[in-house]
Amino acid sequence: MIGSGLGLFVQHYMGENASNAAGNTKNDGSGTSGRISYDQGPLSVALAMGQTKFATGNITTTNIGGSYNLGAVKLAALYNQDKVQNGANQTGYMLGANAPMGAGELRGSLSTSKTNAAGSAKSNKFALGYVHNLSKRTAVYTTYARVTNSGGASQALNGATTAANSNSSGFDLGLRHSF
Repeated sequence: MIGSGLGLFVQHYMGENASNAAGNTKNDGSGTSGRISYDQGPLSVALAMGQTKFATGNITTTNIGGSYNLGAVKLAALYNQDKVQNGANQTGYMLGANAPMGAGELRGSLSTSKTNAAGSAKSNKFALGYVHNLSKRTAVYTTYARVTNSGGASQALNGATTAANSNSSGFDLGLRHSF
């Protein structure tokens, strides 16, 4: 943190590939990224940029996000763009809200991700959940989420894939304890 709510973060990472691996260069997967943030009172915003180098083409990622706590509800938004050298670019948006409810919190979000590749693949996700705190360190939680795909997209929940233009939905229920 720099002070007065301002933060600056920089990192460099190395691909750590064997120099004799087929199709790879020693630095394949290495990159640099940075983030500047501002957190003051109910407002939190951040801008981040990074580039990862690959033998097949570099990926540059840019995102900006923020949240504002209104007391009865905390609103959040995010914009993300991945520019792929020699490939398809991807853009994503997310809107979310968290609302305290007694000993718990209701959470919801809507997001979309689309690419400029042939077919204009697009995925939309809706999620609604609740976390109930049993103590300072223990909570039970549940979430329902649904992903809808179009334009040949095949996204599914939990990083899985599905058939093109198919949907994915899921429900979770769990117990979280912090040691």
